[in-house]
Amino acid sequence: GMFTCWSWAILGAVSTEALLQAPLLSNASGTTDSASYQCMNPLFRSQWYSGRTDMVQLEALPTVHKHLIRCKMWNGKTSCCNPGMEEAQQAAFAAHRDQLGNQVLMLRSYLGALSALRGSEVYSQSEPQEKALFDRALDAFKPALDLADGCLHRLMTFAAGMICFGCQPDWSYYVWRSGLGEVQAVKIDRKSCLYVDRGCGGFGRAVRQLYMRIMESELAKEPPASLPDFSMLFSREELCSWLRASLAMAPMPPAHSGKELFLQATARLLTATANGALPLDPQLTGNGTELPVLTTAPPPVLPEAVMRATAIPTTFPPPQAPPGATVPSWALDPTTDGLASGFTFNF
Repeated sequence: GMFTCWSWAILGAVSTEALLQAPLLSNASGTTDSASYQCMNPLFRSQWYSGRTDMVQLEALPTVHKHLIRCKMWNGKTSCCNPGMEEAQQAAFAAHRDQLGNQVLMLRSYLGALSALRGSEVYSQSEPQEKALFDRALDAFKPALDLADGCLHRLMTFAAGMICFGCQPDWSYYVWRSGLGEVQAVKIDRKSCLYVDRGCGGFGRAVRQLYMRIMESELAKEPPASLPDFSMLFSREELCSWLRASLAMAPMPPAHSGKELFLQATARLLTATANGALPLDPQLTGNGTELPVLTTAPPPVLPEAVMRATAIPTTFPPPQAPPGATVPSWALDPTTDGLASGFTFNF
């Protein structure tokens, strides 16, 4: 399996372009370490190096490690990942898995409600035509649910590859960036879309057929439970568009409560601004850093106190390079990376 949205929006008002140029970051001990934009992929903003020793973060500079488990394909290669990131990566993977898995559970729950209704007096007193429509809707669940796990596995493979994209020091060659440095989109290799579609196409068509059968029966619409939104799987075009707009743009979904998210956001923001490493630009508040997320889940709400804090006037000199917007030179293949990763796909 594979699925994601962490606290990538926490420092959404910070100019990425300026951050990419920050040459030095002070750590908790007061010493200074050089830091590179190569390990400052905006999609993993909440994991950027800050010098703190009590927070999970990427490397300051691309480094070689030999004992990576989750993104093991980076062992022996220069990357931004380190063993300390393993727990956060696994938490993001679990969040993706739970989010998708919960949608399938909603289907199973609705099936249970219909099965109970079939044995009720309401069903027995219904007209023969309505009973036939209801039975047809009930029978449509099995083909869909039989294909669910295969689809989830493909989606989770994609998500695992996107999580490991945080290790990539050449991330800027795979994305479209605005003039302010924000990632607007990731260029996804067509092979990844086709790989996911081969596992999810049948499931999407079966779910669409299921929903049509439910709409035909007044009795099948009786349960108060909600049906999940799987419309992004109804066609290959919709699936590929959703993968690029949702999973690719939110690889690290939130795995913390609102209180924990607020405390971590505040700690990181205060540390960064106190060290003078993170310039804050009031003109960027609300700028397009609210990345698209899964169709079935709303994005996390940023605490108002953090939003106010990001309005602090900038004191860092304007960035000198790279100027303007950039376009990708290479295409990312998250499913190949996901299959090579050390994530376990269990449902």
